[in-house]
Order: sequence, then structure tokens, then C-alpha cells
Amino acid sequence: MSDLLERLAHRLDPILDRVDRLLAQFVGAAPGPETFERWHAFRWRSGRGVGRLEPIETVAAFELDSLIGVERAVEALDRNTRQLIAGLPYNDVLLHGERGTGKSSAVRGLLSRYADRGLRIVEVDRNDLAELPQLLATLRDGTRSLPDRYSFLVFCDDLSFGSSELGFRELKAALEGGIEARPARV
Repeated sequence: MSDLLERLAHRLDPILDRVDRLLAQFVGAAPGPETFERWHAFRWRSGRGVGRLEPIETVAAFELDSLIGVERAVEALDRNTRQLIAGLPYNDVLLHGERGTGKSSAVRGLLSRYADRGLRIVEVDRNDLAELPQLLATLRDGTRSLPDRYSFLVFCDDLSFGSSELGFRELKAALEGGIEARPARV
């Protein structure tokens, strides 16, 4: 019987390798600490019901000090981010304002300032907010071996709030808390 199982396993190995490669095309490799060491910013991509982190090769750097007229708001955002990185209590943040007031630039500026201290950014399209629980699980699993090394800002640009918006309930549950705890430092 063991000979039969060995032959069967030998025949199944190439098939399983091909299935793994096919799945990797749709899902991508599971992120690990080396992924977060190499890249500082990511996009969450969802397709066919499966989401994955897609590294952003070149991030548009920005210096927080370049923002003018919003110094108090930037200081509060910066202080909150330092608390996140230090593992201290922090708040979720909603940046709001007219187009061109520096909201996205402020987030990029935080990455420029704190990437060397383990800050990472994940940009989520508002249409993919329904995948937020999967994204949080991916971040939790990817940092399990180094839980205190990385901190993540999950960033959604051009967010609108309506109870009929796709992902509204998932975002609300993630921010207010549900049964499953949010990963630390996210």
C-alpha cells in the first residue's frame, strides 16, 4: 500500500506545483516580513473575490514641512502616528477638506518621515472596502513573526459616507470593533 501512495504522491506533485503557480497569479505570494522590509507602500487589490497586497515600486515622496496653513492638523496627525509606531494608544483618523488641501500629501509625508521606523502604508480603493477584514487578516499573518517591527496606515482616498456605499458596514465594523480584534499597530 505504501508503494501505491508513493507513486500517487509522485504523480500529484507536478499537478500541485502548477495549481500553486496558478493561485499565485491571482492571489500573489503571502506577504512575510521580507515583503514589508523591501517595500514601504502597497495597494490592496481585489479580484475574483480574492485580495492581495501589491507593492508600490516607487512612492511619490513628500515632506510634511511643505504643507502650509495646516500645521496644527499635521502636528496632531504626526503625534498620533508616532504613538502608533511606539505601540501606544492611537486614534483612527479621518482627514477631510477640499481637494488640494494636502490630505494625500500628508499621508505620503508620514511615510517619508517614518518608513525607516517601520511605518508602512496600504492604499485601499473605496470599492474594495468590503475586503477590509481580509486585508487585516493578511497584515496580521504577514507580521506574525515580527509583531512589533511594522506599523500600518490603511489609507482610503476619496471616501464617501452613505449607508448604501459598498464597504460602509465593513469599515464601520473595523473601526468600531467587532468580534475579531484588529491587528496591533494598524
